[in-house]
Amino acid sequence: YWVEGASEGANSALNTYLTCINASDRDLEYFINELRNIGRPVVLVFFGDHQPSAATTLNDELYPQEDTASHAFRVYQSTYFVWANYEIAGNTELNVYDTVGANEIAAITLNKIGAPLTDYQKALLATRSDVPTINVAGYLGADGLRYDLESEDSPYTSTIDKLQCMQYLEFASKVQ
Repeated sequence: YWVEGASEGANSALNTYLTCINASDRDLEYFINELRNIGRPVVLVFFGDHQPSAATTLNDELYPQEDTASHAFRVYQSTYFVWANYEIAGNTELNVYDTVGANEIAAITLNKIGAPLTDYQKALLATRSDVPTINVAGYLGADGLRYDLESEDSPYTSTIDKLQCMQYLEFASKVQ
């Protein structure tokens, strides 16, 4: 593959990555086929929390004048999937695309399969109408704008502050 506007080095890194991901895809297919016959219910959640370094280089080369939040969000954007070897009651979703942060995937998945949720996971689900996704780069508001986590002029600052407090308290409760 060759991306117009990107350097030879960035294109070379991209092609190396694509070669490796092709092998990973074959391994993942094998793994899922093994899970199909494991004899007990299994839910597989597969995601990455950031783009590979080749994508970061391409992002920097192709979008040099972009605002900081949008630029950072692209680096932490990743495709994910959730797969089960059994039919989940009341859940007929196939090929649903949604914008979520890595910290929200667990809450969404556990909720879909009817598993217990922590108070923090419940809060993440309850606030998704205002803040659909949060990641290390910031968050996306219901208004479609991206905000830095430290943003004081966001209409969602109160929601983010409350989520951060809950996250800290949940973490601190586990530290002895």
